[in-house]
Amino acid sequence: MAAGVYLAQGSHNVVFDGAPSDPRLIDWGVFGIVRHPMYLGVLLVLLGLFLWSLSLLSLCVWICFFLFYDRMASYEEEDLLRIFGEDYEEYRRKVGKWIPVVSG
Repeated sequence: MAAGVYLAQGSHNVVFDGAPSDPRLIDWGVFGIVRHPMYLGVLLVLLGLFLWSLSLLSLCVWICFFLFYDRMASYEEEDLLRIFGEDYEEYRRKVGKWIPVVSG
């Protein structure tokens, strides 16, 4: 759950506090670890709730959220590819959609 809160908060800070006013690709901070940190943060918190409660209902909620977020993320990526072109394609090659990548 802590990792989920870190990703969600980190992405919120980058987008709303540290993003430049002109539109450009954000590939630093938590966005350099995973392409959809806000979505993944929520999914990790929900996964933590499932593991805490071991409720079948919690698992169903997690699955529904994952399917919804995956669909939303794919839709957003089509737009980002159209807007940023090759820069976004290179970013997609370097940074995982759901699996965090930590590079030194």
